[in-house]
Amino acid sequence: RFSPERRQSQGSRALFHRRPALWGEAFLFLGDRMNELVKLSAARRAVAEAKSVDELKNIRNQAEAIRYAAIQAGMGLDIINDAAEIKLRAERRAGGMLAEMEKNNGGRPNNNRLQPDSGLPPTLTELGVSDAQSSRWQAIAAVSQAVFDDQIENIKAASERLTTAGMVKLAQAEKRTE
Repeated sequence: RFSPERRQSQGSRALFHRRPALWGEAFLFLGDRMNELVKLSAARRAVAEAKSVDELKNIRNQAEAIRYAAIQAGMGLDIINDAAEIKLRAERRAGGMLAEMEKNNGGRPNNNRLQPDSGLPPTLTELGVSDAQSSRWQAIAAVSQAVFDDQIENIKAASERLTTAGMVKLAQAEKRTE
C-alpha cells in the first residue's frame, strides 16, 4: 500500500504520460507566475491545434483532473481558474466540432458496424461523449468568441470560479436575447 502522498504524486505524474507529444508540460503548475502563463499559452495552443473530439476530450479531462487536484491541494483561485479555462476552451472547441459533424441517424445500419469503414458517422457513444456533454458543449460553442472571452476575463477579475454550468447559463441567456 502506498501512502496518500505517494499516490497523489503518482496520480499527477500519470496525467502527463498519456499524450506527451501534444500535452507536454502544459499544466505543471510549479514555478513562478510567468512560467504558469507560458504553460497556459501552450495549453491554449494544444486546444487550438487539436484535430479531433477525442484529442479535445483528453485535454478537457486532463484540465479537469488538474483543476480538481488544485482544489484539493488548496491552491489559489488563479490556478484553479487557469485549469478551468483550458477545460472550457476544450469543451467549446469540441462542441463546435460536434455541431459541424454529420449526424448519425441511428437505427439499424445497412452495413455491419464491425467493419472498419462502414461509411457511417460515429455515434456519441463511439466518441465517448454523453448526450448531456454534447448538449452542454454545443451550447458553449454557440456563444460568440468575444462574449466567451469577456465572460472568462470578468469571472477571473471578480475572483470567482469558472464553471461549465456558468458558461451554459451564459449560452442560454444569449440564446434568449436573440
